[in-house]
Amino acid sequence: MIRRKLISGLVLLVISLCVFGGTIWAYGDQSTYFLFNGATGGHGEVDGSANGKYYSLTPGNVRLDLVNTLTTVPSGFYGTKECWIILKREIDWSIDQSYGTNTIYYSQNGYSTTSRWSVDTNSSKYYIYVSGGDPGFSYLSSGIMYDHY
Repeated sequence: MIRRKLISGLVLLVISLCVFGGTIWAYGDQSTYFLFNGATGGHGEVDGSANGKYYSLTPGNVRLDLVNTLTTVPSGFYGTKECWIILKREIDWSIDQSYGTNTIYYSQNGYSTTSRWSVDTNSSKYYIYVSGGDPGFSYLSSGIMYDHY
């Protein structure tokens, strides 16, 4: 009798993990990587929604840690360049929701930046939009998006 209850309990636990585990483990740390070239007037850009790169996030505070490197620079340039990063959520049949803009910096040796936002709903349609950059420069970023910090 005790053995039967133990087996029943284990089976119930395994089924529960299979059913609810997807919801529990669907969200979490997600890697990111993007490269773009600067453009005249500082209008280089990366649009995650155009590239199909989305993040699954839950309500609360999220953080994006990046290392940003200038991979191509004009001869004689030393220093940093700045760009702007926005977290957005794609909404069907409406204007996408913006969660704020942060400044990120790039250098030839890699510049670590942290951006933070507060999101208001469960969605797998969050994306980042980066703009800025001058002609003659190439910008590379890699890092991790943390769902809650």
